[in-house]
Formats: sequence, C-alpha cells, structure tokens
Amino acid sequence: MLVITVHSYRGGTGKTLLASNLAASYARKEKVCLLDYDLRAPSLHSLFDIEMPDWWINDYLNGDCDIEEVITEALPNLYVGLANPDAEAIREMMGKGRSWETQALSKTIQIRDALEQDGFGKIIFDTAPGLAYSSINAVVGSDIVALVMRMDALDILGTKEMVKGVYELLEKPTHFVVNMVLPEQMETHSAILDSTFGSKTAAFLPCLCEVRALLARGNNILIDEGLGYSDALVGLAADLEAAYQNL
Repeated sequence: MLVITVHSYRGGTGKTLLASNLAASYARKEKVCLLDYDLRAPSLHSLFDIEMPDWWINDYLNGDCDIEEVITEALPNLYVGLANPDAEAIREMMGKGRSWETQALSKTIQIRDALEQDGFGKIIFDTAPGLAYSSINAVVGSDIVALVMRMDALDILGTKEMVKGVYELLEKPTHFVVNMVLPEQMETHSAILDSTFGSKTAAFLPCLCEVRALLARGNNILIDEGLGYSDALVGLAADLEAAYQNL
C-alpha cells in the first residue's frame, strides 16, 4: 500500500483538485481512498456528487466510529472520507487540545492497516495548508508527500522555509508540484525554483483556460480530458508511485 499526503504552504494552490485527480488516476486499476484532512476549511465534499455521510473524519478522529463507516464510494474504485463542513464542527476542531491531537495521530496511523485489510492500494490525504496539526499528522502517517505550490516567489520561499522547519525533521520523502503555471512564469521563476529545489520538482501543471471552463461546468475529474493538465497529472501519479518503489 502507498499512502500519499498532498500538502501546501498556503491556500489557493489547487491542492484539493490535484489530490482528487491523483486519486481518480490510481482508481483506474485499484481501490483508492481519498480523505479530507483539511478540518478547518473542508472542500472535498463540493467535488463529488454524493450524499452527506452519517459519519465524518471528525467522528473517526474523535473515536466515535471506524474509518470504514466514514468512507463512501464516489466513483468506481474511488472512496472518499469527508470532513464536516459545518461551522460548529470546524470551531470544535480548532479548539482541540494536545491530548486529542496525540490521539488523532494514532488514529491517522491506524488507517493504513484498516484499509489495507479492506483491499485498498492507495490512500491520499488532502490536507490543510500550513502547519495545522491534522496536516502534520497526515505527513507523519504517509509514505511520500506531494507538496503543491504556485510559481511565484512568495510561495516558493514560503515552501522552502516550511520544508526546512518541518519536513527535514520528519525525514519524509517530498516531491514538489508546481501548479497553475503560466508560460511567462516559467521564464521568470525557473531559475529560483531550480536553485531552491533542484531535481526534487516532480511536475509542472499548466494553467489553462480549458481547465477553468471544465471546472465551471462542474467537471472536477480531468484525467481523461486530453489536456496538458490531464497528461501532466497522470504522469505525476506514475512518478510518485515509481519514486516510492525506488525508496
């Protein structure tokens, strides 16, 4: 089993869309579970046409249910576990103390064994940006991290500092994904990116008007659209799997 955390230094990087399409790509050949670990600003529920569940990721981390009771099949072979988007639930999560966070880490690590027994081949955590406890827990519980950023100087430097302050301590294999890239940005920021991350940059996903048009029509799974974005994303899925096998 491969467990991937999709994370970012800040919001607005296209992280959730990327995580969902990674999951859809893997689901072509095996069972995949996509979990919303952005407990402060959940958004995964808006990408899939499924009924609201009886149990949420919040409930699982509270110890009120099993992870199997949280997940729902959203597409063939693709199961999702949603975080509760209710404002009261979000406030409750933000007020949790250190002992609860320790319990949540233990529950996060236990997900692997539970879902592997159920025949899943991949788990993908879609996390909150920055240093939220749920994101760090997901990083600790994963095999590999896809760290998503926009191609601008602030995001590049902020991501660099987060890696230095957290990721190097955790010693977690990390691959950088540059999303929503414009041709002009490749010209002006490539040197900064190369000097900062070098060969660890896994993919460049282009910013295309066609992608925005599809999203506006509610098409959130883009792996079969034949666009540059689609091809780059499917390639990223294969590269992350190969990187893990080579560890």
